[in-house]
Amino acid sequence: MPKFLNQETIAFAMKVSLLQILLTGLLLNTVLGADAQELLEQRVTIRLENATIRQVLSTLEKTAPIKFVYSREVVRTDQKVTVNATDEPLGSLLDQFLNPLQIGYVVTGNQVALVRSSFIAGNGLVTTKSATSPSAANADQTINGTVTDDKNEALPGVSIVVKGTQRGTTSNGEGKFSIDVPDKSATLVFSFIGYVAREINVGSQTTISVALSVDDKTLSEVVVVGYGEQAKKELTTSIAKVSGKDINQLPVSTPGDALAGLAPGVQVQSGRGGSPGDAPTIRIRGAGSLGAGNDPLYVVDGYPLQNSAQFVRMSPSDIESIEILKDAASAAIYGSRAANGVVIVTTKRGKAGKTRFDLNTYSGIQQVSNRVEVMNKQQYLAYSKEAAQVRGVKYPDIFDRPDELADVDWQEVIFRTAPMSQVQLTASGGSDKTRFSISGSYLTQQGTLIGTDYKLATFRANVDADLRPKLKVGVNFAPSYVQQNVRPAAGTYQATGDNAIAGIALPSPIYSAVVMPPIVPVHFANGNYGQPYGTPEYDQYGYLGLINLYNPLAVLELVKNQANSYRLLSNAFLEWEPVKGLKLRTQGGISLESTSRATYIPPTLAYDGAPTASLSNPNFNGIASEATNNRTIDYVWENTLTYTRRLSAGHNFSALLLYSNQKFSSFNTSVSGKTGTYTTDLVFNPTASADRIGNLSYGLNAFMSLAARLNYDYKGKYLFSAAIRRDGSSRFGPDQRFGTFPSVSVGWRIAEEAFLEQQNLVSELKVRASYGQTGNANIGDFSWLSGIGSTNYSYGNQRVFGTQQSGYANPGLTWEKNQQVDLGLEAGFWQDRLYLTIDAYDKITEGMLFSKELPAVVGYASSFQTNIGKLRNRGLEISLSTRNTGQGSALTWTTDVNIAFNRSNVLDLGGRQSLNTSEANSGWPNGYRIEVGQPLGNMYGFIIDGVFKTTDELAASAKWSGGSQVGDLKPRDVNGDGIVNESDRTLLGNGLPKFTYGFTNRFGYKNFDLSVIIQGTQGNSIINGNARHSEAVSGRFNAIAALDNNYYLASDPDREVKYPRNNTSGLTIQSQLTSYVVYEGSFLRVRNATLGYTLPGGLLKRVGLQSARIYVSGQNLLTFTKYPGFNPEPSQYGDSVSQPGSDQGTYPANRTLTAGFNIGF
Repeated sequence: MPKFLNQETIAFAMKVSLLQILLTGLLLNTVLGADAQELLEQRVTIRLENATIRQVLSTLEKTAPIKFVYSREVVRTDQKVTVNATDEPLGSLLDQFLNPLQIGYVVTGNQVALVRSSFIAGNGLVTTKSATSPSAANADQTINGTVTDDKNEALPGVSIVVKGTQRGTTSNGEGKFSIDVPDKSATLVFSFIGYVAREINVGSQTTISVALSVDDKTLSEVVVVGYGEQAKKELTTSIAKVSGKDINQLPVSTPGDALAGLAPGVQVQSGRGGSPGDAPTIRIRGAGSLGAGNDPLYVVDGYPLQNSAQFVRMSPSDIESIEILKDAASAAIYGSRAANGVVIVTTKRGKAGKTRFDLNTYSGIQQVSNRVEVMNKQQYLAYSKEAAQVRGVKYPDIFDRPDELADVDWQEVIFRTAPMSQVQLTASGGSDKTRFSISGSYLTQQGTLIGTDYKLATFRANVDADLRPKLKVGVNFAPSYVQQNVRPAAGTYQATGDNAIAGIALPSPIYSAVVMPPIVPVHFANGNYGQPYGTPEYDQYGYLGLINLYNPLAVLELVKNQANSYRLLSNAFLEWEPVKGLKLRTQGGISLESTSRATYIPPTLAYDGAPTASLSNPNFNGIASEATNNRTIDYVWENTLTYTRRLSAGHNFSALLLYSNQKFSSFNTSVSGKTGTYTTDLVFNPTASADRIGNLSYGLNAFMSLAARLNYDYKGKYLFSAAIRRDGSSRFGPDQRFGTFPSVSVGWRIAEEAFLEQQNLVSELKVRASYGQTGNANIGDFSWLSGIGSTNYSYGNQRVFGTQQSGYANPGLTWEKNQQVDLGLEAGFWQDRLYLTIDAYDKITEGMLFSKELPAVVGYASSFQTNIGKLRNRGLEISLSTRNTGQGSALTWTTDVNIAFNRSNVLDLGGRQSLNTSEANSGWPNGYRIEVGQPLGNMYGFIIDGVFKTTDELAASAKWSGGSQVGDLKPRDVNGDGIVNESDRTLLGNGLPKFTYGFTNRFGYKNFDLSVIIQGTQGNSIINGNARHSEAVSGRFNAIAALDNNYYLASDPDREVKYPRNNTSGLTIQSQLTSYVVYEGSFLRVRNATLGYTLPGGLLKRVGLQSARIYVSGQNLLTFTKYPGFNPEPSQYGDSVSQPGSDQGTYPANRTLTAGFNIGF
């Protein structure tokens, strides 16, 4: 006699995770309104002799409207049986067929789950009748109610049990239930496979509405891989998954920012600080190239993107999941573009059902999370006057009348509390044949640095349709619009190329704000911007005028630098299944982008090119303007053929064949006016110039690829996968155009072996190993050729046109090749309540694309690109996930911890032993060095052991080769030769962390939810470029507060000080990189904390909503670090791998506080 079981019991019985996956997928996508007893009373006729159990079950599924789900460890599908029944009830047949095999069954709707009979007998399970009958106990209270999901949609088949008893029922097709309880002290337990269980105290309630939230631990069992999906337990490669739910809860403007701390081996760092709209730098398992880029390949809904721009412009709320392919075996299916890993983004798609609308919105404020502590007015005046006396020069008379001087906090002037907000409306639904998800969003974000802001408008439409039972079609359409205002940031107070506007180098306003004397007013009385240069009161005796320091607010308010971008990403697919298991899919897509940028420097801005310009004294010779337009288009056409087959003997395999063709083109124009030729300041573009310069450039490259993959497993225990891709790229010469990228991986699920069957501790145990090769083709188009470029210039009063050779040809230029070995261990305990993953990898990049010097006799080129060098990255990644409370507990608590170690090692530099990179910061040469046998990111300079205090100490110590005096810095004689020179430059630190980590806790209690994300780095150093003037003891620039009374004075030589005398000679902080400015860069940051509350169902009904959640959130709430700068994640040189950890005028990190709500209707 069968027993009809509640869902909580089913979840307990299904101890094999594969069965959990099947039940989750089937139960969430079926209508459970059919009565189980009626199903078992249906009469069937079947005659099979010496047939396998698989054949019997398949025949029954064709005979009756049922679906069997089971684990291969419970049901030996290859076992032979004989079944003979004529017009018998299905239930009676199943009893006769399954009882001798010690197999029982559980009926839910039209689903029949096969389980071991011992589970049914051993757990005191009861029939549906006895559970729901009012006569089961002398109940004195009846509870009615409704169960919904977190979107307020009805959940049928939910188990409702009186805690501590065997009394229970299930919700019907509309999510409604009725149950009798013995008294008011009773507790109801609501549970459903794939959802987090909840307990509700009855009390005096007679009606209870309950919302269950999705259990991410069960839904994450299927992951997206390249060109397909795969069960997590069958993976033989290293793939990290971040759910859309985790991303959607974070108030970030780009989805990449949401990945920080959530995946081991994935380092996320702000691109160039907190500038709104800038893409973060994402590194997967370290940097693998010196000259060909280190960004991963981004794939959005199957579309491989040329760069990260389209990914950055996505609304985070549109994302269903992000999978990160970390090892070469998982990424090799993408071949030549996967050397740095692959980020696969899947957007939300519609599901069958009535149309649902979701409105998500938040608003908040941003503030600079940390500021540099500098001297105030009183400290600066004392310090500056003392410095003048030491130098023997006069300081301005007004310094002795402090009441007439301003008292300005320049960081307060340039930074602001900035608002940000986002709103998104999504409509989704459809029928069994057509499904859709349509969304539109608008984000507006002011920057904390005045003059910076970002606006993003997106639209996305995903439509899927079943034209026939075996024929599907789908369309994705995603346009976006971006407006971004940027301002000069990284660099020094002096003009730097990094801050070029319309070809004119401008100072960094952030750096200028740190070193600008607090006595300089923001504005003069006549309305002009205040500045020391050329101002009699401050420039008296040439004292402050010597520093050529310009008002940072003027740069931010007067300079124009605005970009407007229109983008479209669209693709469509057609999928046909001519026979069972065989699918043919063709997909085509197009990506369009048009970006225009307008830059303008007005005649009223004071800078090196017009030092005396002001609002009242405009200088037309200082005007600069440029207009650029960039258009790009790429299209892709991919065809895949997949075949999946599960054989009765336990052999299962799937195969994939791929053909791909992708082409990229660009068209770029620019026009600028020649400086000194502008005739008016009423037109903010180059047409105001009588002498304009135009440029035109094109770009074109294409890929053609063939690929194949085979996956095989035997009974889900022994796993094998192999793939190969052959790519051709126009970026390389005819003889080097094609590359082949193979991979292989194996796995053994030890937990599926018989010797681990009779235990409850280990629920999963898998070891895996993989090897693969990938490539890197991120170089310029046609770099193997020597190009000819057109140019024009002014000669006298005429425009002269001509051509010139650009670059030096290297027909032998070819791919960078990355080969990687990965060893992995996965272990789950207590039904995966604790899940541990460990990966160790060894990645070697060969034939790195790098520039090599040419002899000067060549003339037109000083270097050329070639394949030289070898780089190794080794690492260890550990992640641990735990469910810290029991099933059915009112409090839910999950924890995810990850830590990743990585160390790079330069193995070869084409015969050279070392390479000096460009300046670490302006004025500090050779701060970084790339050396064979050493990791990337090494910082080299001089170790300082204090200050020479006496003539005896000076005489007894090694001195700087240029001479040293008492009061100067005391550099260390590293090699012991008695003199300090370039030979004593030594390792001061490394800009790359020894390890990164993330720590996430999620709590739920009744209708409240709380998540806290912590992330950080350990073991990295930072070059504080802001210290080049703020710690230089000049007396003119403002200085850090720590320098006050902390520098050498001849009048008090015995006091303990860190810094040298004013007017120092010898080795100085300004001239050389020293240990004084290299700081410990490790940090721990509370990346995000979010507290939410979901409104109860009863209230929602009264206001006509399906779901509603309100929340408050904080981003970058707290940062613990020893670094005194704006941000312990500096990125002065963006994504440079040769100069990591350099900070000079970098846009600070922001602390963000937001409040928002999500409603469904």
